[in-house]
Amino acid sequence: MPCPAVEELMSSLRGSIPFLAGTYREHDGQHLPRLQWRLGNGTLNRHDAGLALDVILFNNVERERILAENLLALFVDFQSEMHWLSAIYRNVHISATGVPGSYTQDTRHYTHIHIDWMRYELYERTGRTSIPWSLEARTRGFGANLSAALVELNRAWENNQLSRIDLMHIPRVIIGPITTG
Repeated sequence: MPCPAVEELMSSLRGSIPFLAGTYREHDGQHLPRLQWRLGNGTLNRHDAGLALDVILFNNVERERILAENLLALFVDFQSEMHWLSAIYRNVHISATGVPGSYTQDTRHYTHIHIDWMRYELYERTGRTSIPWSLEARTRGFGANLSAALVELNRAWENNQLSRIDLMHIPRVIIGPITTG
């Protein structure tokens, strides 16, 4: 079962960006969901612990890359509400403070945004036998505000009004604040 933060993020993404509620076709012909929280490979990992979400948007498909870059920028803008701890795309790692840097552990993150709520110190304390949920992983209540911004992002994306973003210099505000009148 995904943690509350992953669950709320998946719900917001599915409900606001229809493209992400769909599937993509793997090289072997298998259709897989664009939103993936579970690896299911039998290893101890943050995904199967329910602490991480992969948003599959391919770097080599320009339209998907633009959506991914802008989506990641939106996640940075909403970090103080979502309380995620780490995000990766195109081998750029962004910390919870919004500081980007190179990610060199592997090269798998060219096909998707990875966002997680895992605290390594909690994992280390278990002797690496389990991955406990952090307080941040229990975050709820950001879905309504995030969904409103995601709907705007989706509208701009569908109308080809989004531009590429340099992930090493992500602007802090992509979509203006939502106001009620």
